Amino acid sequence: MEFYFSTFFAFILIFVRVLSFLSASPILGHSVVPFQLKFWLSIFLSYIFLLIVDVENLNLSAELLGFIILVLKEVMIGLILGFSAWGIFYAVQFAGHLIGFDIGFSASTAFDPEHSEPIPTLSQFKHYLSLAIFLMLNGHHFLIQVIKLSFDIVPISSFSVNVGLVNFGVKLITFVFASAVKISAPALIALFLTDLSIGILSRAFPQMNIFMFAFSFKVIVGIIALILMMPFFVFVFKNLLFEFEKDLLELLKVIGA
Repeated sequence: MEFYFSTFFAFILIFVRVLSFLSASPILGHSVVPFQLKFWLSIFLSYIFLLIVDVENLNLSAELLGFIILVLKEVMIGLILGFSAWGIFYAVQFAGHLIGFDIGFSASTAFDPEHSEPIPTLSQFKHYLSLAIFLMLNGHHFLIQVIKLSFDIVPISSFSVNVGLVNFGVKLITFVFASAVKISAPALIALFLTDLSIGILSRAFPQMNIFMFAFSFKVIVGIIALILMMPFFVFVFKNLLFEFEKDLLELLKVIGA
């Protein structure tokens, strides 16, 4: 009887970590995905993980307060991994902000149901394009692999906050900003050269009101740059994604330290 109770408690802890991860991770973490789908998928994955994860040597507390603390630890692990997995997509959205602001599209917004706030249209376009590329590269398989590896590297009830976790948060923020600059660099350079050309023309021909058509010209240049840089965006996003996957594996080691 004690074996069945310990197995059931282990299943609950596995389920809590998986559900927290899926609720905060890309694709399934989107608000338009029904919670029922996340719940039953978490049940299915938790049952599979229960069969392959070592749960015999777990030190599970029989007290209610101790068990609640273990549940909170598993929730923290799932949420940390899930929100960290969004890093590459935050970089893409930020790149869209930079390009849209320079072109003049910052006023063009659309309601984003995921964040419940208006977001520039260009940022949303790049965000959903990156999600499509992510699925084409089997990124969802990698997410399942991450949550499986988390039970190997960070066993149940072994989570603790450490300095390495804080350092990884700083590294993640740096990665987001650096990746956003890499993704938006071609378009920003093209727009900078456009501004420079307009400034030179306005100084060379002061009798002409260059700024009357400068905005329209920048929009045309920006759209052409976005079209031409599409293969570059796919290439850069693919490389950044592989780099980011290594960072997530490093995060697992940091949590398990």
